[in-house]
Amino acid sequence: MTVFNTRLGLTVSDAVASPDHPAARLVVAELRRRATEMTDGCAAREISGHRLLTALMTDQETRDYRALLHACVLAVGVFPIDLYDEVEAALRISDRAIRNCLPTPHTTDRR
Repeated sequence: MTVFNTRLGLTVSDAVASPDHPAARLVVAELRRRATEMTDGCAAREISGHRLLTALMTDQETRDYRALLHACVLAVGVFPIDLYDEVEAALRISDRAIRNCLPTPHTTDRR
């Protein structure tokens, strides 16, 4: 739901043409509040890349978003090697679980 709310808020902010528009600060403040309360790195990444939101961010808010992105490993650019084995094991388990849920193809003899 956070992704939907963030995208919706960004769409609304796109409709606001200028940072000087009276609604701009309200939209931006609400988006920032939601992202920081949820400590949602994906929402923070979307927000920090948006022109209107970054134009209205204070220096402290910019630092806070960078810290959140760093904490979520979204701004690093590389996958942490110490987590690789854990993620690979989780992917293998997920793959097996998904494959076990899929219906087995039926073979038919068309002679």
